[in-house]
Formats: sequence, C-alpha cells, structure tokens
Amino acid sequence: MTQEIVIETKDLQFVYPMTTEPVLKGINLTIKKGEFICITGPSGAGKTTLSLALCGAIPHLVNGDMSGEVFVKGVSSKKAHIADLCKQVGVVLQDPEAQLFSLSVFSDVAFGLENFKFPPEEIIKRVDWALEVVGMQNYKDRSPSALSGGQKQRVAIACSLAMGPEILVLDEPTSELDPMGSEEVYAVLNKLNQQGVTIILVDQKVELIAPIADRIIYMRDGQILSDREPHQFFAEYRDQYLKGEKIDFFIPSVTALSYKLFQRFGAKMDPVPISVEEFITSYQKWEASLAEGND
Repeated sequence: MTQEIVIETKDLQFVYPMTTEPVLKGINLTIKKGEFICITGPSGAGKTTLSLALCGAIPHLVNGDMSGEVFVKGVSSKKAHIADLCKQVGVVLQDPEAQLFSLSVFSDVAFGLENFKFPPEEIIKRVDWALEVVGMQNYKDRSPSALSGGQKQRVAIACSLAMGPEILVLDEPTSELDPMGSEEVYAVLNKLNQQGVTIILVDQKVELIAPIADRIIYMRDGQILSDREPHQFFAEYRDQYLKGEKIDFFIPSVTALSYKLFQRFGAKMDPVPISVEEFITSYQKWEASLAEGND
C-alpha cells in the first residue's frame, strides 16, 4: 500500500519584504504520513522559512511574496483557512516561553481548545491526554515559569498535540536546551512518531536525531542539496569529511570514528553506523572478516 502524502511543495519560492533575493528557491519536497523528517543546514539556509510555509504561516501570517505551492493533505495552503491548517499541522517554536503565558500548565494546553470553543469535558480529556503523552501529567497545576527548559518544551508540544494534528512541525526546539533537556524532547517526538504523528523537525543536533529519523534533508542558500535516509546521508559525506572540507552540520561521533577506521585500516562498515549499537555490531563484523581473511 502506498503511503499517503500529507505535505507536498512544488517549486516553492519566497521573498521577504524589502529584499530581492529569495530565501526559498524552488523547493520540491514530498512528505508521507508517519515519516520523521529532520531538516538541517547552516544559519540562513532557509530552514525556518520552509517550516513556516509547511504549517501555513506563510502565506497567511508572514508578509512576503510566495510563488509555487504547498499542499497539506492535498489542499493548497493558499486556499485553506489558517484555522483549518492549525488543526492539521501543529507548530512548536524555538523558544517555548513564546507559547507559554498562562498561570498554569493546564491553562496553557487548554488555550487553543478554548479558542476553538471545544466543550469543557472534551478540553479536559484532550489536555489530560496530551500531558500524559509528553510525560507532564503531574505538572498540570504548576506554573510554566517553574519548569526546566526541557519541561517547558514538552508542555509546548502538548499545546500543539491537544489540537489533534496529524503533523507536527518543530523549529529548533532544543537549541536552548542542555543535553538532558534535548533527550527529553527527542524521546517524546520518537514516541509520537511511533504512534503515527508525522514529525518535521528543524534542528542542528543531527547526531541525536539520526537514529530515529527516516530522512535527513540538508539545506543551503534556500535549496535542498540532499534528501536521504540517515545511513545514506552520512555515507555521502565521508570523503568530504576525510579531506577536511567544511561540513556545517554535526557528524555523529561513531560515524566519524567509522570514517577514520576506513581511512586508516580500510574498515568497510556497511551501512555506515549512526549509533553506538550499530557501531559495535559493524565493528564486530569487520573484526570477524579480518580473522577469516576476507577483508
């Protein structure tokens, strides 16, 4: 059975007011239901602008000149109402405090539902469910200001989840978090993805995301330069890394080590390891092949 396409862009281009250079230059992208997509690249690559277009903020809320199309579940974002898009595509911002402004966690998560005039019983049910999914059900009476960075971001995710979106777009949600807070957020996203939510994550921490992502999309200068499954993605950049050429995203430590072993000893690790577990397995296979005289 063919996977349903939930988001598709066709020749997407966007120019901000008072500028002439497009931030997005002919983006063609297809995202299928249930995928976990990581979008990475250097600052100024157009990643945030793309995320704004995928959720409908462009063209409805952000000024500028958009050409091309973005289709959300087959409907052009230009023709869809922003309220309808909000129910299908949830958004989590880089700074969780920009989304949290109430006196309690419960009130923040309930805010969107109240604005859409959901019945009180349904609001309580949805808020409790969303907080349980992100592991914050015991904090619903707490003030958001009393939470850690990772906890605030999990509540921000719950705010979007409560609306029941099938797609979640996150713009560098861990950029201001420590490693523990980042791992909390990624664990929640992985859990949601396993439950069928399509995840589109803009982030630089590719090392932590690679083991749970289906595809890594690399952007530079408003264009997509690579769109591959994680193992294929890092295999593509091995020679560039070994030549000492600049790579403006993080290579997983175990992947970099496999590169060095290939360079020095000819160690062939296929697929290229992107996690500690994969590295151990690949290394043991390579050692075994050496003992057998096959490599």
